[in-house]
Amino acid sequence: MAWNLGLGPDGGAEKHFFYTDSVVSDQEVLFHLRRRPLHWKTVDDLQGKTIGGTLHTVYPMFERAAERGLLQLEKSGNYELLFKRLLLERIDAVPHVIRVAEYFLNTSLSPAERQCITFHLRSFRSATIMSY
Repeated sequence: MAWNLGLGPDGGAEKHFFYTDSVVSDQEVLFHLRRRPLHWKTVDDLQGKTIGGTLHTVYPMFERAAERGLLQLEKSGNYELLFKRLLLERIDAVPHVIRVAEYFLNTSLSPAERQCITFHLRSFRSATIMSY
């Protein structure tokens, strides 16, 4: 399985891969702590926030906002580390695909830790999981 976040059919990778139909389509949202609600409609509403991301993922909207000095985008190794940093209030939000994040939270965090994390319903991009 592979993520298709812009490199699917018609994105250039079709020269190197064969594609199946989409396996899962979902929305990418910002996960945050329940005790620190995150209200936003546009990226400008995230001014002063620190968004955590993985080293291997691109976040065009947040990268542009960071270049403008609107917010900080701190990239680190993986989602386990990011959600631990979120629980420790070192970052304000973690962008992630809803279904994948929920699976991760249910298999990697304690029930008490899971209860601390929620997500904002505003989606900032669609994600499609395809099989190559």
